[in-house]
Amino acid sequence: MLFHVRMDVSIPRDLPADARADLLAREKAYSQALQSSGKWRHIWRIAGEYANVSILDVADNDELHEILSGRPVARLNRPLPDSGRLSVWPSTRITHWISSG
Repeated sequence: MLFHVRMDVSIPRDLPADARADLLAREKAYSQALQSSGKWRHIWRIAGEYANVSILDVADNDELHEILSGRPVARLNRPLPDSGRLSVWPSTRITHWISSG
C-alpha cells in the first residue's frame, strides 16, 4: 500500500552540535536504507522548512508505524494530521512509480 506522509521535525536549538550531527547522520542512513529497499519510494523537501512529504510503499498501517517510529528523529516530529493511504486516481496516466500491490 502507498502512504503519503508529511514529516516536520523540530530539532532543539540547544542540542549540542556533535549530538545534532550524529542524529542527522543516523537519520540519513536510516532513510537511505529504506529508499534502497523500495519502502521509501519518494521524498520531497518542503522549501524553507525542516520538513518533507514522502511516499512509502508498505504492507499495512503497522509496517508504516514501525518505519516511522523507528526513525532516529521520530521523537522530534511535530504531529501532523495530513498523512494517509493513497490509491491511484482512475484517470491517471502516470504509472511508472505506482506499486502493483
